[in-house]
Amino acid sequence: VVNDRLIWPARTKAMFGISPDVPVTMTDFYNGLHPDDREATSAAYAAAADPTARAMYDVEYRTIGKEDGVERWVAAKGRGVFDATGRCLRVAGTVLEISARKASEVRRAALVDLATALEDLQGPADIAEAAARVLGETLGVTRVGYGAIDQDAETLHVDRDWTAPGVETLAGVTPLRDYGSFIDSLKRGEFTAIADARVDSRTCGVAAEALEAKAARSFVNAPILERGRLVAVFFVNDGKVRNWSDADLALIRDFAERTRSAYERARGEHALRKSEARLRELNETLELQVEARAAERDRLWNLSQDMLARADYGGMMSAVSPAWTLVLGWSERELLSNGYATFMHPDDAQSTLAAIANMQNTGQPTRFENRISTRDG
Repeated sequence: VVNDRLIWPARTKAMFGISPDVPVTMTDFYNGLHPDDREATSAAYAAAADPTARAMYDVEYRTIGKEDGVERWVAAKGRGVFDATGRCLRVAGTVLEISARKASEVRRAALVDLATALEDLQGPADIAEAAARVLGETLGVTRVGYGAIDQDAETLHVDRDWTAPGVETLAGVTPLRDYGSFIDSLKRGEFTAIADARVDSRTCGVAAEALEAKAARSFVNAPILERGRLVAVFFVNDGKVRNWSDADLALIRDFAERTRSAYERARGEHALRKSEARLRELNETLELQVEARAAERDRLWNLSQDMLARADYGGMMSAVSPAWTLVLGWSERELLSNGYATFMHPDDAQSTLAAIANMQNTGQPTRFENRISTRDG
C-alpha cells in the first residue's frame, strides 16, 4: 500500500488476466474490477485499510482480464496490517477464483426464471420473447432473439426480440449476407461465437461496421436444422467486444435447446387448435348444407306431379309423395297400410313382383310398368 505495489503470485495475476512476469499496481487492481462491482469492492478495500475501521476484507467480485478481456469471479478475504502509528502497510489475505461456482449459480437461477416465465405462455412468439428477456438480463447483453431462417434467401425473420434500453430491434426481415459470411457456418449447423466482429475473418471490414451499427460487435448464434437445412437461429448480441466464456456458451446452448422445444410444442398446439377450429367450422357448414339439401329434396317431393314412393322388397311402401293422393285418390294412410299389390291390376302382378325380385338380387334399378287402380275404381 505504501509503495503502490502489489505482491501477487502468478495464480492471482491470472485472475486479473495478467501475465506472471508483469508487475502489478493498485491501478491494475482497480481497473481490473468489473464496472458493476468496482464501487462496492473499492469501498470494502478502503475500509480494510482504514486504521479507524480496520474492517475484514471479505468480498466476491468480478474481474475483467487486462490482457485477455475474460470475465472471472473472485472471492477475497483479508485484513489490513498496520504499524505502530496506525498507518496501513499492506492488506494481506487470500483470493480464490469462483467462476465455476458462480456460473453454476447463474445457470440454475436463469433456468428457474426461464421455467417461471414460460409457465403460462401458449403463443410461440410470446415464448421466444420471454426466453430472450431472461437470457438477455442474465448475461447483460444488448439483444437476444429467436427467429426463422429462409436458407435459400439467407434472411432472418424475427417476430419479436428482447433488447436492452435504447437498442434497435431486429423484428422483421434481415438479410444475413449483408453482415458477413457467418451464414455459411450456420448452414453447416455450427454453433458460432464471435468475440469481435472487427477481427473475425467472417465479419471484418464493411460487415463489422454494419454489425456495430446494430449493437452486435460480438455475438453468438445457435442454429436449428431440420433434415439438414437451416430453419431457425437463437441469437445473442453484445455491443462491445466480449470474450464469451465457456459458462456463457453453455447457458446459451441450454436456452437455445429449451426455447426451441417450447417454441415447437407451442407451435404444434397452436396448429392443432387452428385445425380443430377449422374442422368445427366445416362440420357446421356441412350440417347447414345437409339441411339445405334435405329441404330442397322435400320441396321436390311435395311439389312433384310424379308419383314418388319409397318401398321395401316385400311390396310395402313406407313413404309416398302427395301426387299419389292427387292422382289416385287414395289417402296416404291407405297407401302405407296396404301392400303395393293391393292397388295393382291382377294381370300385372307376376311381372311386377319379378322385377322387384330382380332388383333385390342385383341391387340395380329395374324398369317395369303396371296398372294401378284409383280409389273410385
